[in-house]
Amino acid sequence: MLWIIIVLFTLPFALYMAMLSSTFQTYITNYVASYLEKMTNSKIEIGHIYFKPFRSIELKEVYLSDDNQDTLIYLDRLETAINWIDLDNTHIWLSSVEVDSAKVYFIADSTGELNLTRFLDKIVGPDTTSVDTSSGEFVLGINKLDVKKTRFRIKSYGTEPLEKGVNFEDLYLQNISLDASDFKLVNSDVYLDIHQLSFKEQSGLYLDTLQGNYSMDSSGIQISDFKLVYDSTRIVASEQGLLFNGFDKMSNFLDEVKLKSNIKEARIRSIDLARIVPELAMLDFDVQMSGEITGPVSRLKGKNLKIALTDSTFINTSFSIRGLPDVENMFVMVNVHLLTGYRDDLKKLPVLLDENNEPPLPELITQFSFKGDINGFISDLSADGLITSNLGSLKTNVVYRQSDDGEIEVDGAINVFQFAIDKLTGDDQTFGKTALSAKLNSIFLPNGKFKANIDSDIRYFDFNQYRIKDIQIKGDLSEESFDGDIVVRDSVLNMDFTGYFEYGTEQLAHRFLINLHHVDLAALKLDTDSISQLDCDVMANIEGLDPNEISGSLNILDLDYKRGADSIHLHELVVDAQMENYKRSLSVKSD
Repeated sequence: MLWIIIVLFTLPFALYMAMLSSTFQTYITNYVASYLEKMTNSKIEIGHIYFKPFRSIELKEVYLSDDNQDTLIYLDRLETAINWIDLDNTHIWLSSVEVDSAKVYFIADSTGELNLTRFLDKIVGPDTTSVDTSSGEFVLGINKLDVKKTRFRIKSYGTEPLEKGVNFEDLYLQNISLDASDFKLVNSDVYLDIHQLSFKEQSGLYLDTLQGNYSMDSSGIQISDFKLVYDSTRIVASEQGLLFNGFDKMSNFLDEVKLKSNIKEARIRSIDLARIVPELAMLDFDVQMSGEITGPVSRLKGKNLKIALTDSTFINTSFSIRGLPDVENMFVMVNVHLLTGYRDDLKKLPVLLDENNEPPLPELITQFSFKGDINGFISDLSADGLITSNLGSLKTNVVYRQSDDGEIEVDGAINVFQFAIDKLTGDDQTFGKTALSAKLNSIFLPNGKFKANIDSDIRYFDFNQYRIKDIQIKGDLSEESFDGDIVVRDSVLNMDFTGYFEYGTEQLAHRFLINLHHVDLAALKLDTDSISQLDCDVMANIEGLDPNEISGSLNILDLDYKRGADSIHLHELVVDAQMENYKRSLSVKSD
């Protein structure tokens, strides 16, 4: 009886010690490797299994090859605590897994099929991509997953290396550190909750933090409750994803992989994004962002996207862009819900600054906003919207075209409301505000010169505290001269001007005819007398404006001038000034 009791107490201990022995664990190592090789028809090596009864299993130097005898998975060390295993149904559930120095290489063939998919097909057969955990699927579940110093690569067939930027057809992550839970591998589909992920990509991009609920299957890669931090860029989103119909679509990333991003808040710097999209290296920005971006890169769309330089300088827009990354040939449709800001804030965008580090706005425009639509190619755009500033408002319906030689053409119509000429000129005694509508056809040359044909209707123009109304201007305008007609039909000024005058040349040549009728000089504050009226016709062919240097002829016809009780009438007055042999002559003739 005593020996039975001794056996009952010593047998479990003996079995426990046997399980800890190197002989037993070597046997288990060989058995498991042999079993898995038969199941997968792949080469599998396990350097060592260390079994800790009732606690965990530690595996070292685990190697799995794909059907090309290349590395599929290599684990330098893996320690796991097992919940249960159903080998008949190939279901494995683990309470925890710790992985050190692993290498995971997912490679697609010419059909787009991953080596992982072919490996799992050998276990359970093909066409089992459902998430359902019924018999016939390989299922691996892990409650808690801790990964350190690991490499992961997913590569499309026939991928060419890139000199700069992330190659999404050959994504290679190194020094991966992962803290995750609720991991599930169902055939080739992967699901897990990421608490903390960091890595370095072969392009040089270093990811400091990634968090979210991750899923990867044949329909795409998605993360909900997303948070990302790398360098100084930070993104928080309800969802981020790359959507596709099969991994083979990754080989045509720009056209067949759809981006899906719903950003709650983000800080984005171009210097960081340039590691992913090198074309952004030419820009220099640091902005806050929120909104929705969807579609493949070649057909990108944005909805309620807000991009802010500061709290008061931002754009809220929706857009559709076709043709990226070919910027020169891309077609844009942009609905600007609101663009508003301050001129000084634009200095935070170096890409906009000129050689003097000034933004592309006159210094007098300190505040601005825009609402409207912008459509077309970069070199052929139409803009229809309302611009407001501290100087006034401008409604535009114009077309912008730029040729290969840098020549810019602007055509269309504008309406100006309450524009502050007094602030523009700095003379609030002489000028006030103006309002007008105009049609224009203009060309701006690379050397700074321009020419334009204008047809404008000035509803009013404040001059000397009087509002002159009903002004029409038609003609050709340049940086040097005006050639055309000006008509004024106001109660205190009736004028017809036709001709040519210069303001941007050395000689300042003028050839014109002016008909002045019912000019009330008192109302225009050009005379202090309460009664001061002028009627006359003026013909001019002169050069210069300085009385000491002017030359040419000035004819004044049918002059009637009344001031108070006095009046003057001249049928003709001719003034002729000439310069000959450095001698100046001046003659005045009248009737």
